Amino acid sequence: MALISFAANKNTFRVGCVLTGAGVVLLPWLGYLAATLPPAQAVAWVTLDALEAAALLTAGTRLLRGDAGHRAPAAAAAVLLVTDACLDLATAATGQELATAVVVAVAAELPLAVLCAALASRKAEWCGMRRSR
Repeated sequence: MALISFAANKNTFRVGCVLTGAGVVLLPWLGYLAATLPPAQAVAWVTLDALEAAALLTAGTRLLRGDAGHRAPAAAAAVLLVTDACLDLATAATGQELATAVVVAVAAELPLAVLCAALASRKAEWCGMRRSR
């Protein structure tokens, strides 16, 4: 009996790497936000992005282990990513800040949200995963 069960197929492994990588990339971003935003704003943005990172890391590492328990954190990540994109767009000033918010939403947050929603809506057996206990 293996102590660690790895992802059932290459696609599952790749998706697990993408989600885990996105969660890891958010970690230094949290420090940047905390250091550069006014305290009241920093609390809100750091909290939102920390929750995103936690959900992405949990879903990604569970996929890498071949654990079917990735669905709930993937669903949470999808909701948090869409929320983040909407808040970024709603609070951005016009000009460069708004353009940056649109690019980040279209290139990163929304595609990741769609990927996470797809993972959350599929049964574990789609990639030969074992059920979590």
